[in-house]
Amino acid sequence: MAPTLSKYEEKDLAATVAVLTSAFMDDPVFIELFGKEGMQGGVSAFMEEELLYRGVDTYVLKEDDEVLGAIVLGDKPTSFWNEELALAGKVRKSLGFWAVLKMSWLYTSSLESIIKKCQKWKKARTHIRVVGVGSASHGKGYGTVMMSQLLAVLDKQGKGPSYLESSNPRNLTFYERNGFVAKETIVWRSAVLTPMVRGEEPEEEKK
Repeated sequence: MAPTLSKYEEKDLAATVAVLTSAFMDDPVFIELFGKEGMQGGVSAFMEEELLYRGVDTYVLKEDDEVLGAIVLGDKPTSFWNEELALAGKVRKSLGFWAVLKMSWLYTSSLESIIKKCQKWKKARTHIRVVGVGSASHGKGYGTVMMSQLLAVLDKQGKGPSYLESSNPRNLTFYERNGFVAKETIVWRSAVLTPMVRGEEPEEEKK
């Protein structure tokens, strides 16, 4: 059976978290946040928070009921501190106090302001929060299948104009092939964050 995109179900939580964690194990932003030694626990906790509390909609790419990749959309209206305290609790449980302290300092001292700087590109667009294909499935074209199916769904719903932040430079050409355009390049410590948009320019951006 060909891989197909479908709405995420709670029964797939563990498998989806595992797939997204493996997809981001070499992501420069997460390496800065958690350190190489803390990547497994830190990224896993982050992805669980995305699925449970931050994203509005999640789609998974499946083949024979196996989760190959996932995309998290939208911004659930939650308190910043509630989100960060929940994530910090999970990171502390798996990595310890000092990992939480480092993550909190890095985020509040610089990364939060960078993310806020990107808000101007996100207005009136569908926010694509997370895109990932499991490392075991890399190089098989699943990312292209997943993204093309998602964008077809969004276009059909009238939600085609989209926004995302690429946190890994190697993914830029993939997003460009899918119609996204880089708006600026933001350097954060040893990482680079690239806001990208797809579709017609909303009125807010023209002003």
